Amino acid sequence: MKVSNKTSVISREIQQQIERGSFIRKAFEEGVALKKQYGEDKVFDLSLGNPILEPPQEFYQQLQKLANHPISGMHRYMVNAGYPETRAEIAQYLTSETGLPFTAKDIIMSIGAGGGISITLRALLSQGDEAIAFAPYFPEFLLYIANQSGIAKVVPSGVNFNPDLKALERAITHRTKVIINSPHNPTGVVYKEDVLRQMGQIIQAKESRLGTRIFILSDEPYRKLVYDGVKCPYVFYYHPRTIAVTPHSKDLSLAGERIVM
Repeated sequence: MKVSNKTSVISREIQQQIERGSFIRKAFEEGVALKKQYGEDKVFDLSLGNPILEPPQEFYQQLQKLANHPISGMHRYMVNAGYPETRAEIAQYLTSETGLPFTAKDIIMSIGAGGGISITLRALLSQGDEAIAFAPYFPEFLLYIANQSGIAKVVPSGVNFNPDLKALERAITHRTKVIINSPHNPTGVVYKEDVLRQMGQIIQAKESRLGTRIFILSDEPYRKLVYDGVKCPYVFYYHPRTIAVTPHSKDLSLAGERIVM
């Protein structure tokens, strides 16, 4: 059978996503073109959060060590959640940071933060479930939600781009999950302890009233990029059903390595 050139083999949904595209990606590609036209030193591209610093020397040392002295079997398939020893190290680090009893079973490795968010939403969302995101939001959130047959529910921010907690309370239904992002992209706001505490209280009260379990998905690529004595609180303290996605694309300048815990 001959397929007409006018007949697209790509699904309508994907075509629409391509047409809408990611504004961030489009701006990034425009930045690449402008650098070629005017020179690297003439264009300052802040669109994608692409690191301009190189990774720490320890990273190169470990790469060289593994290249010269490979571990037997290191290039074979691993268990789905990632190497057990890697997850155990991360769990130990989180326990030392938070005082909470993390184990390797609490950690899953994924390919990039986008992959981590996508597989988390795939695990949490049934068709028609709602995922709340606070505006302004990282634009890709809407695509991640739609790709898992969820419904994005955008809730406005309040004063100084902190979450509007009353609007959050009104928006929660029996089908709700919540996505937050702190330090926030694109505003840079860090949600303080009292904000997270109130958010947790609202969510848990709604859980009790609705007879549901509501998860917070915390996207944290900028957790370690805080300054002037500002601290970024861990959400785990304020809601027991919290899943944090923590990449090292920004803090270790490893955006191309796609490593996430």
